[in-house]
Amino acid sequence: NVSPAEVERVLTKHPGVADCAVTGVPAEDTDAEVGEEEILAAVVPVDTDHLDFAELAEFAAARLPSYAVPRYFARLPDLPRTAATHRVQRSALAGLAAGSTWDRLTS
Repeated sequence: NVSPAEVERVLTKHPGVADCAVTGVPAEDTDAEVGEEEILAAVVPVDTDHLDFAELAEFAAARLPSYAVPRYFARLPDLPRTAATHRVQRSALAGLAAGSTWDRLTS
């Protein structure tokens, strides 16, 4: 189990990150156990042209245990939030990031 708050706290310390949220997404590896998840970090950059996900992954790896470093990173203009409480809708993150994620294991 990985604390989303811990990962988010580290990622938002990067100067290129304005906001972020992390969530679990189903693992696609054929070796993965059923129900196993990978970490997706949805990131709202300070400047959309200058956020390098490889650099952000290295930044996270230097500050988090290896199992807590997100595998996937996605750039979003804003995080989806509920109207009433303004909390991040983690369940919507994977759908918003679909097709536009950077995978640190294949890049």
